[in-house]
Amino acid sequence: MHVLKFGGTSVANATNISRVIDIVRSAAAKDRVILVSSAISGCTDKLIAIEKAAKEGKSFTEEIKFLKDKHFDIINRLFTGSEKKTAEDKCEEIFKEISTIPDGLEAYGELLSTNILAYKLSCEGEKTKWINSREIIIKGDIERTYANIRKVVDENADMRILVAPGFIASDTEGRITTLGRGGSDYSAALYAAGCSAGRLDIWTDVPGIMTTNPKDVSKAQTVPFMSYDAAWCLAEHGAKVLYPPTVEPAKNIGLDIHILNTFDPANPGTVIGTGKASSLWVGISLAKDTLCLVADDKFDRREAANMIENTLKRCSIDVMDISFDKGCVLVKVAEGLEKEALKALHKEFFQIDENNTRLLYIAGKGAVGTALRNMIDKTSENIKAASGK
Repeated sequence: MHVLKFGGTSVANATNISRVIDIVRSAAAKDRVILVSSAISGCTDKLIAIEKAAKEGKSFTEEIKFLKDKHFDIINRLFTGSEKKTAEDKCEEIFKEISTIPDGLEAYGELLSTNILAYKLSCEGEKTKWINSREIIIKGDIERTYANIRKVVDENADMRILVAPGFIASDTEGRITTLGRGGSDYSAALYAAGCSAGRLDIWTDVPGIMTTNPKDVSKAQTVPFMSYDAAWCLAEHGAKVLYPPTVEPAKNIGLDIHILNTFDPANPGTVIGTGKASSLWVGISLAKDTLCLVADDKFDRREAANMIENTLKRCSIDVMDISFDKGCVLVKVAEGLEKEALKALHKEFFQIDENNTRLLYIAGKGAVGTALRNMIDKTSENIKAASGK
């Protein structure tokens, strides 16, 4: 079984959904698939606004019209004829339910997106079934959740693709709830662990986990591989590419998590797994006023603190506090200087200064020269990973 999860940007419009369909069909040609999807980009925020307006006694007609127009535009571009009418009718049913302001309203975007995806795959000739995560994922009861997943997979053995809404679940009392913002990643990990999947992909709009947010530092690079713990640290401290609870179910069964780019599917992205990264430091994130520098192995805390303080001192940035949390170094600087500090630390820990590059010539092939060349050969992949070249 192959579990694939797609984020909101990946299903934001008909063109992007067509990309998703191609990726899923390619995977389904090799193995059975569980497809988990987020709501289309921006939908969840709009649903939260609708719920707020309802509680305040305000009209939410315009918000529902906005969402309906977006989804029906996608349907209009993906389907024709009777198939289009069927897709519209299904979404109309969900919008009627949304208008009643049901429990778990903020996750109804996932119901819309996955019903569209499931029906489109069926129209493409794939043996596909939509499954109801509200009846399968039980928040707070992992054993029941896994039993439900195994049951639905076994009972639908004739189906090549099962499509499940992410984010939405039920609590132990049967009430509709959610798994937290970003929870679709966690949904996918639960489905993967529950059915002992052979592969778990998290498809997003960036080429894997990067050394930092490329919106903040243009020279951020993809990290090819990192451990579960390092990925959790980055996610817990601000890296938005992965929802932190996603790591645990995969780690518990030793399943690699592949972070991939929907818009560049040939890019290998990042693999999160049982080994270690090719370099000690794997990333730096920013959450509120705290920078988090993450290592993928044991490190000298005093040496790391000195490097950080000296780097920021050269930029006239005072370090207000340095603390440690497992493989993380947490750094606080004065308000307003966080982005400048992030750029400086990223340059120090992750960017090779090309101005300091020197050419090395080895003369002779004696014992010393041969040993040096062997050392260079053995570390060449690490050098490439660190430099991005």
